[in-house]
Amino acid sequence: MIVRALLALGLTLAGCRSVPVPPAPSGPSLEAKAEAFERDLASHLSPEGLLVYRLDPRIDVAAGRYGELADGAIWTGCLLAAETLRHSVTGAPEASARAARAVHALLLLERVTGVPGFYARSFNREGPGGTLLWKGDVSRDQYAGIVFGLAAAWRLHPEAGLRRRVAGAAERIARHLIEHDFRLTGPDGEVTTYGDLRGTMFGVPIGVNALISLAALGLALEATGAPEFRAALDRCDRRGWFEAARWAHVEVLGITNYNNVNMAFLAISALLGMRADPRLRAAALATLERSYAAVAGEGNALADAVWLGERPRDDRALEDARRTLERFPLDRRARPVDLRGRPEFPRRLLPDRKGVPRSSVPIPPDLRPASAFLWKSDPHLLVGNQAPGSERRKYSGCDYLLAYWMLRSRGFLEEVER
Repeated sequence: MIVRALLALGLTLAGCRSVPVPPAPSGPSLEAKAEAFERDLASHLSPEGLLVYRLDPRIDVAAGRYGELADGAIWTGCLLAAETLRHSVTGAPEASARAARAVHALLLLERVTGVPGFYARSFNREGPGGTLLWKGDVSRDQYAGIVFGLAAAWRLHPEAGLRRRVAGAAERIARHLIEHDFRLTGPDGEVTTYGDLRGTMFGVPIGVNALISLAALGLALEATGAPEFRAALDRCDRRGWFEAARWAHVEVLGITNYNNVNMAFLAISALLGMRADPRLRAAALATLERSYAAVAGEGNALADAVWLGERPRDDRALEDARRTLERFPLDRRARPVDLRGRPEFPRRLLPDRKGVPRSSVPIPPDLRPASAFLWKSDPHLLVGNQAPGSERRKYSGCDYLLAYWMLRSRGFLEEVER
């Protein structure tokens, strides 16, 4: 009870203020930006469909060298969702084909480990068509993206064969979690460093873990109808995980982990579409209320899109999402950023958990340090990409595309586009 009371208080000190994203100077339309990022994806996609989200001069995608990608699984899952949503809006054959390739890449990430339901973080090839070399020590954030992408494809993709492959993947993930007490366990029998997905530990709710595990079990139940997955959800209920999910957002001294924020919204989005067990959607709605209140007004268009799917009449959230996408930069190079001393971004007393100085107000997307996925980055960071040569890195626009197509699929942004 004491732990939950402390979590409820948030333990904030000199907290950041959420303010609406300022209007952008005139520029390309949101649709034109989406088209530009879709075209640019050609340079970020491996032949297998893996999203090579970060490019630098040493990477040769055509030769099978995709770089030291630590997060290939999560962002390929997000790309699968984005292209599935795009196809649901436009019917574009290219969107369907890219979704199918993303499923193929995700299944390769599983197959290469030799353990059903256990995924690699990424892979490279020893030359075109050569042996796959995979990166291990998979973490819970990778599974958040995998389950999110598979859930979107299961719910929206029209091709029966692809949906069968998705159902099989969902079943194997859920069984792996059940058989290993919700710990990601590799071929060596060891639990990975950040592979513990239990929803509570020593009586403390771990909300993000609970959300991801419930989403994985819920998807398997939706896709297969197998009683074993409903029984597993019953056991999770008895362990208090449905209640634990509410505590996905935690702040200590006004600081939160935005990677956790991103994982939570991916899992919430997956859960909101599930109907096989009403407890799943109820847990997602309760979590959404609390989590969105913590990040509203911070310029997180993905969180806005998930919220608007349930609260479509929130004009402020829609305006924030629209302005965020308007200010989303087409240039995705990791250029050095240092905003210290700018009067419009007053410095906060405490830095982030890694010691980086922060603003007391959110920074517009076009001024933030570029990253692999904008919605998982702290929107208050004043400094970033300071390593020599960082500007040679170039990220994909998957983050923009996911938020944009999610909003479009829910009937928003049409007036902006006309």
